[in-house]
Amino acid sequence: MDIEPLAFESLGVRSQATLVETKDVRILIDPAVSLAPRRYGLPPRQIEVDRLRELAKSIYEEAKSADVIIITHYHYDHHDPGYIIPLDIYSGKTLYIKDPINFINPSQVRIR
Repeated sequence: MDIEPLAFESLGVRSQATLVETKDVRILIDPAVSLAPRRYGLPPRQIEVDRLRELAKSIYEEAKSADVIIITHYHYDHHDPGYIIPLDIYSGKTLYIKDPINFINPSQVRIR
């Protein structure tokens, strides 16, 4: 089994996008990236925006060959409703997603 972190805070963006690959299946967990709109009162710098785009492209490419996509919850760094990563990544995949209606905390309700 191979586990590959695709995008994480330590890689320059808010995310936990992870690819898990076995001999039988490719699983993409939380295929999204985001930046904080303001950190310490400052907007993202261009280098952060560039890194966001680079890692989003990597996630998109890996999603093409994933068999399963898992969305653990609906913060933008775990789920992208099509703002950065095109929605076609979900086509033809088995999806395991957090219930979008029940037991949603207030910050996730705002984004659905």
